[in-house]
Amino acid sequence: MRPSFLPVPALLALIGAVAAAEPQIVADPALPPIIPQADPAVVSAASLFVSADQGATWTRAAEVAVTATGPAPVFRWTAPGDGAYAFVTPLRFNPGAGTDQPEPVPGQLPAHALQVIVDTTPPTVAIQDARWQGGAIALRWTATDAHLSGEPVTLELSTDGGRSFAVVRALPASGETTVAAAAAPGQALVRLTARDRAGLVAVTPATPVEAEVVRDPVALLQKAVASLPAPVVPGQETTAAAAAAPVVAVATSPAKGDTAAPARPAGDEPAAAPIETVGRDHNVEDRFARAAYGRSDETAGKAAQGDAPAPALPSTSDAGDRFLTGEAALALLAEARRAASAGDAAGAVGRYLRLEASEVAPLAVREEFALRRQLGDWDGLAARSRALPLHLQVDDARIDGAMGLLRSGAAAEALRTVARVPKGSPRAREAALVLGDALAATGDRGKAVRLWSSLTDGDDAVAGEARSRLGK
Repeated sequence: MRPSFLPVPALLALIGAVAAAEPQIVADPALPPIIPQADPAVVSAASLFVSADQGATWTRAAEVAVTATGPAPVFRWTAPGDGAYAFVTPLRFNPGAGTDQPEPVPGQLPAHALQVIVDTTPPTVAIQDARWQGGAIALRWTATDAHLSGEPVTLELSTDGGRSFAVVRALPASGETTVAAAAAPGQALVRLTARDRAGLVAVTPATPVEAEVVRDPVALLQKAVASLPAPVVPGQETTAAAAAAPVVAVATSPAKGDTAAPARPAGDEPAAAPIETVGRDHNVEDRFARAAYGRSDETAGKAAQGDAPAPALPSTSDAGDRFLTGEAALALLAEARRAASAGDAAGAVGRYLRLEASEVAPLAVREEFALRRQLGDWDGLAARSRALPLHLQVDDARIDGAMGLLRSGAAAEALRTVARVPKGSPRAREAALVLGDALAATGDRGKAVRLWSSLTDGDDAVAGEARSRLGK
């Protein structure tokens, strides 16, 4: 099908009568008829001059005689190729009817010349990268053409495996963006359409959104820990240590009413409480869970310490594969929340599991993991952490899942899981605390102490928990 082009005839009909505006861009080299404004009663001849070099040279392309009883002059012209062309149609008048219009002079582009750009080359557009990143689609693309507008690219998204596409937004010619989307694994595809000012289009193939790139967490962890200052233990400060690395602020004199702790022999480290026996009053994760679900300290403390057995909660859903959207997904999420508030943990978790195949899946996973953590279902958290699809491994799930893995004896797996939480996460300090626990549990206590020491400044719960682990 021939691509559309701008309505040039009306503009070309005004040639020689009005000043030229911005060049018109067309996709068809066979221009519409060029009709000079010539009155056959007074005009004897009309010429068509064409320049392909911005007026440096002019060529008489055609000349027609005009009679009082004949038709108005019409010129038809086809461009020999893509490029910019200028047109003037000087008129000769009958004796006494007017002054002949001058022919164009080489080296000059008359102000009234009509300029047309012929562009038969469609644009190019390519998707350079499309992958899941933190629950959204990160997209990088580029489009090229000699005549693009400000936002020539249209982004389309499919969440049903390519059966249908919906327009998301207009985009500039190249760049990066993120798109919020809810799609089951393998069901998200993106497609780009680029349109130039001549009306020509180019469309990319439907491109599947790739899984999130997970960098080597161990290498990232080693790099991060190596940059931390050496820990300072009361009684062990030395001039050499102070000169070698920045010092974490530690109180050097007892507060009023306190007794100063005796100095430890050189080489000793403060004993940190084992992960399984961290006191309820100092456990920041349990405190967050109690705040979220409104449970009493006594109930949460028993679940965390093992005084009350964790309820048997499902870890897999036997629901169908239908992907829930819209009102259906929101209604089931509301049911899960009501069940959790009513103490029906199994019913709530079952509904959260079903929502894993829905457009509210990231939120459902967060709430499910928080509920398991609050109830002390560490084995369930560990199992869910291992089975969770990559696109649903949000920061909350990684932190809570790592806690479950730790308490289930899978310290190395917990280390790999929590190391993926980025430092810009709202829960980055909690993640660092759990990361230190995982390091200690895998035998790397030196790095754990350095990591905990970096968290002791401040008066938030994480700082208090870090100081507790350091025996301060």
